[in-house]
Amino acid sequence: MQWLLYSAGALGWSMISFALMSQHMVRYAPPQPNPHGWPLLAASGMVGAAMLVGRIFDAISDPLIGNLSDRTRTRWGRRRPFMAAGIVPMVGAFILVFTPPWQTEGLHNVIYLGVVLVFFMVAFTLYVGPYLALLPEISRTPAERMALSTMLGVALLTGTALGAIGAPGLAAKLGFPGMAVTLGLAGFVAMLAPFAVREQPRPSGPPPVGLIAAIQAVWANPPFRPYIVSQILIMTTLNTVITSAVYFAQVLLGKPTEYGSVIMGVVMGAAALGFVPVNVLARRLGKRRTFQITMIWLGCGLALLGAFPFLGVRAIGPWLGALALMGLPLGAVFILPNALLADIVDADAERSGQRREAIHFGVQALGTKMSYGLSSLMTGLILGLGNSPDHPLGVQLILPFAAVFPLLAAWVFVYYPIEK
Repeated sequence: MQWLLYSAGALGWSMISFALMSQHMVRYAPPQPNPHGWPLLAASGMVGAAMLVGRIFDAISDPLIGNLSDRTRTRWGRRRPFMAAGIVPMVGAFILVFTPPWQTEGLHNVIYLGVVLVFFMVAFTLYVGPYLALLPEISRTPAERMALSTMLGVALLTGTALGAIGAPGLAAKLGFPGMAVTLGLAGFVAMLAPFAVREQPRPSGPPPVGLIAAIQAVWANPPFRPYIVSQILIMTTLNTVITSAVYFAQVLLGKPTEYGSVIMGVVMGAAALGFVPVNVLARRLGKRRTFQITMIWLGCGLALLGAFPFLGVRAIGPWLGALALMGLPLGAVFILPNALLADIVDADAERSGQRREAIHFGVQALGTKMSYGLSSLMTGLILGLGNSPDHPLGVQLILPFAAVFPLLAAWVFVYYPIEK
């Protein structure tokens, strides 16, 4: 029951996060023309720049909040006070992203988006960083970690599907404000469940160190370095593809914008099917080799799909088939990272005598969220090269761009030393 309550929180925050990722670009820089009459509020490159600003604040706050959480002692535990401080501002800022007060294009919309995103990202960190730090505390053995990480992966995939798949359809039917309120309230309810999880007593050992020393200690942990580099690369691909799904639908396939839900549905459905083979491979080959195999598969699948626009393939069948094949290895992206990082935290505890769960997740988030920001900026700039049926070059270049990073991640993981 504890694990079920814990996993429900991931469903809530992933739903909100991926709805924002999939729809913020469409809200402010929709394809023109579009069947819903959504106005152009800002150039796509400027929207990407606003997201980068938000991600910079987000990334800076992650290790700070992680270290504070590790050092905190209250009768409510180390994690729940921070989660409580973040949950309401996160949902409120999410709704505000999709309800700008101006409906005309201009710099005012970029400034508004950047400010609201800063509030959203910091609140997101307050909740999610300490939340993830609970995972190594409530699962102790490698078998427990794979089991809990799989359960968490199911919740993350479900939340991602509800956000990335449900948001386009809700936006088309209810408008962006209706979509934001609906998903925001649903996410809020789900994020309340982990407050019922019992935190473990703070372990004994040397007193926690300051922020800079804690970051240095995390970076000195040998398995953490290849792990974090690989995560930065993978999150770059994930953010790029999710942000661009609506553009694939309208520009490359000649479908309405809400067909982006079908694209993401095929990908997420295939990712769900990938959970079983990922678990089987991890038990037989270890998490490191499983990660490498799935990332090579993902990169090659994206490269194949990226060739379709240049070969003139517009039929739906080949696209959906290739998307399904590409989606299967994504199961590893939803399962393995949390299990891997729990092993890395254990390795650090063996070396230092300290349990630094939150700062490890905080430094991870520092890297991955910077990659989100930079990939949003790069996606906006690439889409600026052409994001309409008459000028599709930017959309055509997105998939080849995204294909490079999983292959690099597989190569980097050659240097990851933990075999289990």
